[in-house]
Amino acid sequence: MAPAAAIGKERSGSYPVRPVSPPPRRLVALVFLLGFVLCFAPAPAGAVDDSSKSEDSTEKAEDEDDAEAEAEEKKRKREPSLHTKYDDQRAGKEAAGQVAASMGLLPEGPLVSYVRAVGKRISRQAGGSFSYLFNVVDQDAPNAFALPGGYIYISRGLLLLTNSEDELANVLGHEVAHADQRHAAARQQVVEGVPGFLQFMQWASLRAYGRDQERAADTLGQRLAARAGYDPHGMAWFLKSLEFAERLRLGSSRLPSFYDTHPSTRERVGVNSARADSMSFTRKPGVVQGRDGFLELLDGLSIGLSASEGVFRRNRFMHPDLGFTVRFPDAWETRNTHTAVGAVAPRQDAQVILEFSGTGKDLKGNAEKFIKQSQRQGLRLEGLEEVNLSGFKALRSKGTATTPRGSFHAVVTFISFDDVIFRIMGLALSRQLEGVFINTARSFRRITPRQLAQIKETRLRIAPAKKGETLVALSSRTGNTWNVNMTAVVNSVHTNTPMEEGYGVKIAVAEVYKPPSKGAVE
Repeated sequence: MAPAAAIGKERSGSYPVRPVSPPPRRLVALVFLLGFVLCFAPAPAGAVDDSSKSEDSTEKAEDEDDAEAEAEEKKRKREPSLHTKYDDQRAGKEAAGQVAASMGLLPEGPLVSYVRAVGKRISRQAGGSFSYLFNVVDQDAPNAFALPGGYIYISRGLLLLTNSEDELANVLGHEVAHADQRHAAARQQVVEGVPGFLQFMQWASLRAYGRDQERAADTLGQRLAARAGYDPHGMAWFLKSLEFAERLRLGSSRLPSFYDTHPSTRERVGVNSARADSMSFTRKPGVVQGRDGFLELLDGLSIGLSASEGVFRRNRFMHPDLGFTVRFPDAWETRNTHTAVGAVAPRQDAQVILEFSGTGKDLKGNAEKFIKQSQRQGLRLEGLEEVNLSGFKALRSKGTATTPRGSFHAVVTFISFDDVIFRIMGLALSRQLEGVFINTARSFRRITPRQLAQIKETRLRIAPAKKGETLVALSSRTGNTWNVNMTAVVNSVHTNTPMEEGYGVKIAVAEVYKPPSKGAVE
């Protein structure tokens, strides 16, 4: 779950807390299961800071809300129209906002600047069709995709697999080719006509390109890379690592990835390698110096979900940056995504989620705005009951949610946490779970120093090999948490190959999480 805004005075308690910086993207409601689709969950309601507004100004604000909602509805219902590159630019700009909100982007810094520099060098070779923009999405699965109009994305997980600037350049060239040839425009329908709170699910599994489009993007992508002074073999090298990583499934469960929309078969690796053999290129200096310079930029990348998004210890969720913890029902399946955190009942007939609702101290105004907005999408809440949750002001409302699966009982609790307002929503087919949802809200607490000290996250580190050392020996010496096969794949080396002294090896290291200096519990 991504950090939300918490701007204000230091929190009271036995330890100091500084305000959290404003959120880089909004939190939208989380739908955990495709079979458990809810027909509501509007965008978070912002808090109203001035409670002394006149009735006229309040009515005006409500009219603006209605007009905004109607505009959004018309936008969702219109048919996609991507006939020209100008249509591509319009559609791509709109979709880029959804990507940032739903998947999250790595913050500006040396790594993002580097990816953009390589991408700019590649896109110059494609002509002036678009002004290309490159970003890194905060996703652990290896992924890359292009939006209409020249919006190019690669994931944090894809960067973990790359081992050279040549590989990165070929991947970016492949995506630039899709945008240049307007293949990406055909996939814009993925998000057109889909309610906003469901759109974030689409970006993880975009509809696949056709085989001819893939072949064309491979060919043009390698040509763009070669013209820019990169080795066109880089595409085959990367695809080989990707294929092996897919076999290992990059974790305990298979995630939608680049592999789903960019089929990486042994035949395709061979075709790309053979094509590169026939291509001539003049090597130009890289944006960084050699493999060591490339790996230096990757050092410190998060592996898996970053602790800054919060972590689970059994059924207790702890968010170190925002400074709170909440306990979800026992034996429920817990899930933490970039957009929300929650749990699903064993029979998948109920769910409870915590999401960001707004900033400020106007708890009642925030709750009333959400209740009004949610009525348009099938959630009808009645009344607001004042409750006290471990010293925090809170309001609770109950009602009914109308969904394709029938009528759900709803319990929504709005919690004022310093200058942030959170919303905990429970939905179930039966009223019998009402107490479960209330107890979840009651478990909301500040995180303690002891809990904070228990939070760890895994990061990529670069370990220099000793002369003749194998991956097995290096892993044992450095505390690498990847198994030897995974280590071999991400470094594109054999498990038993003796390495040269000083050869940089990517390893995974579990470290105690240190919140940023601002907005962190100390």
